[in-house]
Amino acid sequence: MAIVVDAISGADIANVVNNNIDGAVDLSGKRCGEFFEALAARVGDKKISVLRIWGHGTTHYASGRDYGKGNMRFVEDEVSDDTLATFEPHIRKLTPLLDTGSRVEIRGCQIALGTGEKLMLRLADIWKAEVQGSPRSQPLLSWTPPVKSAFPGATSLRGAVIIEYNDERYKKR
Repeated sequence: MAIVVDAISGADIANVVNNNIDGAVDLSGKRCGEFFEALAARVGDKKISVLRIWGHGTTHYASGRDYGKGNMRFVEDEVSDDTLATFEPHIRKLTPLLDTGSRVEIRGCQIALGTGEKLMLRLADIWKAEVQGSPRSQPLLSWTPPVKSAFPGATSLRGAVIIEYNDERYKKR
């Protein structure tokens, strides 16, 4: 049976996620390689059906000007379309852990903004899974629409079917 995993990459949101989601895995403070290695160790020989990465993306330059390109942050490691090749060996470690038809939700701010669309498409190809994210900031535990989906082999994003982490229809009984 495949499992649902909530993995935290942002230290300042760890308490919020842990206080609202049972069993979240706190991997905050880990760089990209460490994050995916620790995640793989935690999952073991199980398969993941849904992975929610609760973290951050850079949204503005220090000057306050919009950053304009979607990304994921793991401490000082910024995974973007420009840097994906550097981090791809670490990111690929997730691929064999994902079950057929699985979904990775990147719950950081503005992952689908600008060149982040291409990043999401590339991640979907690497992971062979649906990748969800939003071009908007995500200040709460629920999605702030619009939410987009990237699928393996796709050339553009499309609107996502959103299933929230706290949807009672999908709770184990």
